Amino acid sequence: MNNSFETSSSSSNICSTWHKSKKVSMSSSHSLGYRRKPYEFVLRPNDDLIDWSIELVDIEYEKSLIESCPPKAISRNEIWRLTYMNPTDTTISQIVKSSETKNSSFTFFMQQTLMYGHKITIGVEAELKIPFLTSSQVNKNSETGQELILESGQIWTSRQSQAYEIDTVLNIPANSKIEAVWYINWVEDLEIPYKMIIKVTGKKDSVNLTTKDILVNLKNGGFDGEVHDESKSNELLVSLTGIYQGSFGMESFIQTHPI
Repeated sequence: MNNSFETSSSSSNICSTWHKSKKVSMSSSHSLGYRRKPYEFVLRPNDDLIDWSIELVDIEYEKSLIESCPPKAISRNEIWRLTYMNPTDTTISQIVKSSETKNSSFTFFMQQTLMYGHKITIGVEAELKIPFLTSSQVNKNSETGQELILESGQIWTSRQSQAYEIDTVLNIPANSKIEAVWYINWVEDLEIPYKMIIKVTGKKDSVNLTTKDILVNLKNGGFDGEVHDESKSNELLVSLTGIYQGSFGMESFIQTHPI
């Protein structure tokens, strides 16, 4: 009789998309990194008197990488291995509670520029929607109010300690011995292209800029992204591409087998 079973600490389905590839080379170990070629000519907006408003509207991840789940992208990270013995003639129950802290990292690498010298302030984890993790699985307090420089080559990395917990009951059959192993499903260097959708508005002398004037100033300021929506008269939606890279744990579970 096979008494092997798994007990999961989370009901979430880990089968989303996975794409493991070569790690992006990072030049800074800080939370916010930035690099610019020394010979690069930096353009400036036409008018420095413009009061800009820059807002993150959404971030879209490559859909083709979110529709399948190759098992090889997820590794089982063993936390502990314990043996339980039941010498009695009846099944007994064993309460198992345990916690483990591991370090996760989430990196966003900008490939395109909005305007040189311009940045955006956001609650990073909440608004960047870390792929494949629910809001309850990400520590939102770690990078609240982070400033992101919207320039090509800019790197933002969030490193955080994440707690994983098991609280379950193991049923041990009569006159038997079982081994219980606690695993965390771990993903290393998951890499996915993304597009940031940014809303840009501007005022000069308290007068709203037209969408056309906004785009002209962006281009003069180094903009090399794409226009996402220019249908409104005084605001422009643009998209900037980049690469997301993450190393993190998904769900944890206990697997048992008789010995």
